Amino acid sequence: RPARGFSSLCCDADKKSGDEGREAGGDLGLDTVAILHPLPDDVFYLEPDANAGEQAIALKAAIGRDARRLTLWWFIDGKKWQRATPPYRQLWNPTRGHHRVGLGTSTPMHELTFEVR
Repeated sequence: RPARGFSSLCCDADKKSGDEGREAGGDLGLDTVAILHPLPDDVFYLEPDANAGEQAIALKAAIGRDARRLTLWWFIDGKKWQRATPPYRQLWNPTRGHHRVGLGTSTPMHELTFEVR
């Protein structure tokens, strides 16, 4: 089925939110990491007729210039999941429930929660 409108699940969601300049760390502190997507308390809905690969959630981050020297990792529900490398975007296949996503070195430096229904 064709999309009926903008979806925050789309891999180009940042183009709709005006965050294009932030991924270069333009308005971040030099040692800052910031998760741009998902947003805190976002709610995503899984479509029962779609396969898992079509419903991936785009994790996106902005990294300050000095923080780029760090080895960064994405964390899902408190567990180290995938290495975060430029352009600091990763697709995650969601499961239903409340989740935490974080970004940091050995522990999250920035973390937020969201829900998948």
